[in-house]
Amino acid sequence: MAGMMPTEQAEVVAYPRKKAELMNSRFSCAALNWGAPSNQYKYLHPLPASTEHDTGKATSNFPQGAGIHLIDFAATQGRVQQYQNSRDTMCASAPRFSLYPSLTEMNCLPIFNPPLTYNDDGTDASLAALKTSGQVMCNPGPNEKPTAQQILQLQKWTGGRVSTPTYGVKKRSVKARQNGRVCFADHRVVVVSKHGDHTASELCKSTSAAGPDFVSTKEGLFCDMCTGELWPLCSQAAPTGCFDVDLKAMRASNGAVTSTGLHARDVITGRDIPEKEYKKVVHWK
Repeated sequence: MAGMMPTEQAEVVAYPRKKAELMNSRFSCAALNWGAPSNQYKYLHPLPASTEHDTGKATSNFPQGAGIHLIDFAATQGRVQQYQNSRDTMCASAPRFSLYPSLTEMNCLPIFNPPLTYNDDGTDASLAALKTSGQVMCNPGPNEKPTAQQILQLQKWTGGRVSTPTYGVKKRSVKARQNGRVCFADHRVVVVSKHGDHTASELCKSTSAAGPDFVSTKEGLFCDMCTGELWPLCSQAAPTGCFDVDLKAMRASNGAVTSTGLHARDVITGRDIPEKEYKKVVHWK
């Protein structure tokens, strides 16, 4: 995602579009419904085909994706007022927000280098720092297609034979069980969101979404991003074969907590209960 700080250990992961409402008859740069800000896990929302206002027919010239610096879209009163008073501080800064005709998770996007600084109310400390095209730290850049060699390198790395790809937002992703899904199993991170716009069911249903395991407390569901399977959150109604939010682990049918090396099966559905142990929990409140 645009705006990754070079000093951060940041990951960029694709997230299926939840909302892309047009604010006018065509699009504006504020048209997206941004998710919760996170300093480490940033989500990309691919956009739908557009509808031409004059004819009502679908067009093919609408951007395929958007690069956004999510921490700059936290809902603070000061920042909202800044964007209303000076639209260019959002729309005319490529690392902060850009629409791209061609964009996949293999593309690298421009970032702020050096990182931005902010006032206490969330507004930008220097508007001049926004007037930059940004720095693209790897290849392929935005609107560029990956070469056959880059694609081959990624395929080899996800099979465990190449350790460090140097391009695109997939550079530290892991494909699990050869099912085409991309997850961060080796990072052992789970995202817990209270936002209704972030649904575990949508993530698991999407074949293009990529990122760490995801919990939606609103839905009461846990998405195993490596397998695309949904599990209920543990409750009185579902005490076993569920994900325990407090312990950040799966509970087997006998109530035991599963962990690496401990295999279990859900007696109700017959599904293998995944082994989950996390080193980090990212909370979206």
